[in-house]
Amino acid sequence: MQLHQTKQKFIGQIALAEENRMSLIISMAKSLIDFNYVDTLPQLFEKINAVTAEQLLEISNEIFDESKMIALLFEPKQ
Repeated sequence: MQLHQTKQKFIGQIALAEENRMSLIISMAKSLIDFNYVDTLPQLFEKINAVTAEQLLEISNEIFDESKMIALLFEPKQ
């Protein structure tokens, strides 16, 4: 249920951002540079809705893998 609500909020935020012409142009330019392709809003929303909880878990486990993390500590001078 939370995943569905989060997807809907994300879609809503994207839809609102697309009303701003400059935001739309920047978003399209980024997509064109990164992927050489620009999704329509319906295509983008379809991709968001296709994401599963299992996919999110797999990606988060990969990103937050402790063996790949580095710790940076700041200690005060004595």
